[in-house]
Amino acid sequence: MVPNSISSDGSAVFDGPNIYVEDFSNALHAIFMIAGNSRSSEYGHANYRPEIYPEKMNERAEKWLDLMHSTDRFFNDGGMFVNRYMEGSEGYISTGELDLSIYPHLVYAYHMHHRGDRFDDPVLFERLSRETTYYLTMPGIYLLS
Repeated sequence: MVPNSISSDGSAVFDGPNIYVEDFSNALHAIFMIAGNSRSSEYGHANYRPEIYPEKMNERAEKWLDLMHSTDRFFNDGGMFVNRYMEGSEGYISTGELDLSIYPHLVYAYHMHHRGDRFDDPVLFERLSRETTYYLTMPGIYLLS
């Protein structure tokens, strides 16, 4: 589960019974920003953070793929991304709400796919190139339809 926010002490905070696609998208972007900018060519830069080292780069890309698949399964219904799920007695249930303002945010996930060659791993490159296709294209197809 992805929290709605983080408290000042670092604890996960959830918005009551709600789970939002935007929160999952935010987590995808956070993982991407760390994974996609952890390669050794950043070492020479004055702002490089040594705790973001390349050995974790591929691991973070794998986590991104896992979260992308979860987000896709949970929120994507043929390109209509449900905005929110609400916890009920039978688990989480779709509210059926559509919020088109989230679509530009979702499309930004393209940047992980686009940077697949940064990972120096042909299998991971292939996964970032192929496994992301449905998630990346369905919002546009839905909007055009």
